Amino acid sequence: IQSVLERDLQEKVTRLLGSDNVRVSVCGDWGLADEALVEMALEAQADLVVVGTHQRRGLERLRHGSISCGILHDAPMSVACVPAPDAMPMAGPRVRECRRVLVAVDLNEPHGFAAPYGYSIVQPGGTVRLVHNVVPFRLPNSMSQGYHQEFPIRKEHTRIVAESEAKLRALAPDEVEARGIITEVEVTESREAAEAICAAAERFDADVICLGSHTRPGFMAKVLGSVSLAVLQGSRRPVLIVWPPAK
Repeated sequence: IQSVLERDLQEKVTRLLGSDNVRVSVCGDWGLADEALVEMALEAQADLVVVGTHQRRGLERLRHGSISCGILHDAPMSVACVPAPDAMPMAGPRVRECRRVLVAVDLNEPHGFAAPYGYSIVQPGGTVRLVHNVVPFRLPNSMSQGYHQEFPIRKEHTRIVAESEAKLRALAPDEVEARGIITEVEVTESREAAEAICAAAERFDADVICLGSHTRPGFMAKVLGSVSLAVLQGSRRPVLIVWPPAK
């Protein structure tokens, strides 16, 4: 969580201040926020602390407290308090560029129908990462019956991974190079496919996750497969569900 917050904060700071001579730090603390911020300022040997202030009065201050007042009271260095600006009319939403799309592919089913949709939403010059999950390799356990049927041996596992990577590369449409789209492939190893997809999306910093569902729309209980539903529930990123072609 801390690394994700630092990344998001770094993006906002870079847009406002640029990246030169700017360091971003996110600190978790069980105590009061003003005490933690003063500690961070001391560690950074800051000459000045700049903090916003809501300028609350009366009961509002008692109800919400005041971080700026706490910093003013405890900080040994200079403190600049910047009042929150008056509410401005909200600008219209900006177009969200989609430059990194992760496409989850199940090669064990009639596959490939989701991949073209992933390529269709990515910006020219963007990147599509095709991901497939396989059963992880485990050393044999003599105490467990049927273990070899559930987990592949090392040689078989290596072959499965190599074949999966080749099948993923074959899913890239012919015209992607002309559009400057980069194709990457990744074979994850987990017993929980949905968790592997969500983790791969975080590593890849995906703008959108694209994956196919094995069922057509119908009653809610049958709308989404277990993996699709688990990804929707577990990922903090937008998810595009692609229904299989009509038979």
